[in-house]
Amino acid sequence: MAAIEPVLTVTLNPAIDVDYVVPGLRRGMEVRSTGGLRRAGGKGLNISQALGQMQVASAAAFVAGGADAEVLMSLLEEASFKRIRVPIANPVRTNIRLVGREQGALVKVNQRGPRIEAGEADLILSKLARAARGRRWVALAGSLPPGMPADFYARLTRAAHGAGARVAIDAAGEPLRLALGEKPELIRLNRAELQETLQTRRLGSAGRVRAGMSLLAEEAGGMIVVSDAARTTHALAEGEFWQIDPPQAHKGRGFQGAGDAMLAGLIAGLLMEDAPFEHVLVLGMSCAASWVEQEFEMNRRMTADASGS
Repeated sequence: MAAIEPVLTVTLNPAIDVDYVVPGLRRGMEVRSTGGLRRAGGKGLNISQALGQMQVASAAAFVAGGADAEVLMSLLEEASFKRIRVPIANPVRTNIRLVGREQGALVKVNQRGPRIEAGEADLILSKLARAARGRRWVALAGSLPPGMPADFYARLTRAAHGAGARVAIDAAGEPLRLALGEKPELIRLNRAELQETLQTRRLGSAGRVRAGMSLLAEEAGGMIVVSDAARTTHALAEGEFWQIDPPQAHKGRGFQGAGDAMLAGLIAGLLMEDAPFEHVLVLGMSCAASWVEQEFEMNRRMTADASGS
């Protein structure tokens, strides 16, 4: 029997992400796209992709329904990770990004996602709990779709712990607050999400960020990592604070998914027995930096192809 993948990632609100290259976009214009790209989107799917690039096996569980679920599955045909689709009644969402030739991303439009119908949440929980058996880590990442109970991450954390897995959460606001009492071993969020979760004013200084992290740690324990785009990442582990800066070359570059890649790197580091947390944090930052470089190159090629069309 083949060994089970050590990591299960969970995406409750995946998407079909569509990028259009639109040169010279200005308010009120009617424009024609000169190129584009379609791919599977979702934080858990990104984490599994980044893990695969580090040769760490994972299974990606995701919720998807409607005719577009087959489109999403087709976009994942060549993925390096195992796919576990959890079907629902309503169709998967589509997100649209408009990209300029020189300006990068100009506009991003995200749908809220499919409504979870009565009774579906319990069925989803049951299937994900089974999928968690035998895993070393379960990563819960992203927003909850409409109709999903706000305590779903809390319930899923409890189920994953019951299956013997450790839990990493990349979420914010009420779903994260409700999950803190279940003691997830790792929490990753950005500065804005930390502010949203704490329901506090702007965390403008490193001291305020660390104070906010301490508040989360008082209830959750475990490790907490707070990224801030191309600025300093702060971490708290076993009562000690750490910080790490991104590579100088990546400052000013911000790409969706870099935080997901960071979480993948953190999990990969924590899968190593007795790895010092400093090494884990460096691996997380390295994985995020690699993701930024890949996204930058993909955007460059996409806009260059559009220019030549």
